[in-house]
Amino acid sequence: GDMPVVAGVMHALPTPYKERKARDRPEKAAKKDKKRRRTSDDDDSDGGQPASKVPPFDDSKLRKRYHIHDGESGSIWSEPTADVTESKVVSRMENRSFSKLPLSSTRKKTESKVVGFASQAFHILTDENDHFPGYIAGNV
Repeated sequence: GDMPVVAGVMHALPTPYKERKARDRPEKAAKKDKKRRRTSDDDDSDGGQPASKVPPFDDSKLRKRYHIHDGESGSIWSEPTADVTESKVVSRMENRSFSKLPLSSTRKKTESKVVGFASQAFHILTDENDHFPGYIAGNV
């Protein structure tokens, strides 16, 4: 009656094997290729600001169709106050100030003294009752 019955058993086909050709490369050249060399195209080459060769986005078609606000603030719903409030919702890179991060530990003479850069984009405090989490957001 109520017992399940095996209707059939399926076996997977073996994985096909594709033979690969062996490469003739000297070991020294292979090791050199594995190491990544830093180039001037790397993101933080100019001290924290990303080096970009991509042209800026052309928003002229969007501006014809939609109202685009160029500022950093806007009217948003605030859950803690249960009301619409004016608040910073966008943080533009050109309006932020970057600071060098501290050197966290001593480095050997052979190591670089280069440190990263950081900036704070948002600092949203918690509400008075601690019902909603606060946060800090930024860019490192």
